[in-house]
Amino acid sequence: MTIWKCPIPIEDHFTLELPHNARILTVQIQFEQAYIWVLVDPAVPRVVYHFRLVATGEDFAEAAEYIGTFQQWFFASGARAPDLAPRPDLRTWHLFRTIS
Repeated sequence: MTIWKCPIPIEDHFTLELPHNARILTVQIQFEQAYIWVLVDPAVPRVVYHFRLVATGEDFAEAAEYIGTFQQWFFASGARAPDLAPRPDLRTWHLFRTIS
C-alpha cells in the first residue's frame, strides 16, 4: 500500500484513474492547488472514478458519496483602479464521488 497525491481540477465533473478499491483519505489545498490524498495498492488494476465538485449553495441531484470540503481563494480579474488591490473571493467547495 502507498499514498498518492492527485491534483483535482476546479470543474463540476471530472474523473481520475485510480487502483480499484482506492480509499480517499482527504481533500485539501496545498500551494493554491486542490488535491486528494488516496491510499492505494499500485499492483491492483486501475478503474475510472467519477467526481462531482459542488459550490456551497449550488443544487445538484446526482447520487454521490461525500468526500470532503475545502476552501480556495480566487482573485478578481479585470481592470481596477490603480490604488486598489485585487479583491479576493473565498470559495467553499464540496467534493463527492458520484455513484452510477
